[in-house]
Amino acid sequence: MTSPPFTNVNPLAPEILACPHAFNQQLREQAPVYHCPVTGIYFVSDYDNVVAIAKNENIIFERICSIPSRH
Repeated sequence: MTSPPFTNVNPLAPEILACPHAFNQQLREQAPVYHCPVTGIYFVSDYDNVVAIAKNENIIFERICSIPSRH
């Protein structure tokens, strides 16, 4: 099975949400912190990064909020 390029994938697409396990594994292996260009959402898929964000949520949110909007 060929992995789809992340640039064209919407992680919230019905076909991915119906069975997200393969996509989530691909994220963990190839892009544990992923900014989706389709949705603008950041996806964090590995345990260590999730823990780091949970422990430092103010720093993370300040960094995300300082990113200029595309609108």
